Amino acid sequence: MAANTGATGVATSADPEAAALAGLDRLEVPQVRDSAGSRAKRIWGALWPKLLAIGIVLAVWELVYLSGWKSAAILPSPAAVFSDLWAQLHTALLWQAIATTLRRAVIGFGLAIIIGVVVGALVSRIKPLRAAVGSMITALQTMPSIAWFPF
Repeated sequence: MAANTGATGVATSADPEAAALAGLDRLEVPQVRDSAGSRAKRIWGALWPKLLAIGIVLAVWELVYLSGWKSAAILPSPAAVFSDLWAQLHTALLWQAIATTLRRAVIGFGLAIIIGVVVGALVSRIKPLRAAVGSMITALQTMPSIAWFPF
């Protein structure tokens, strides 16, 4: 069965498989590089929703602060927070705190990997252990991660 090609160059026969394959062949055609203008439009198209979301969060934060719903000690204004952050960026204390947090995160992640692999290997290999703790592991998987955070 011969396939007819329409104005687009894609097979327009009654055979859907031939039409699909003809469309796949078009994927191999080299694409024309975007100009700087279209690249800027693509970047802006991907960026503006994120910037809008950040702006909305900051506006709601400022409105909550101005409403007096929480005291300034609990929820300071965005301007106060950013000015304090800017001041702390120039001190060693902030960078030490960031380093401590990252170190604890890496250690915790490493321990989680080691413990998880050992427990998983044991549970998968030992049938009585799987029968004993399998349902508990399944139940724990359904808990959100934040539930494990100690307060």
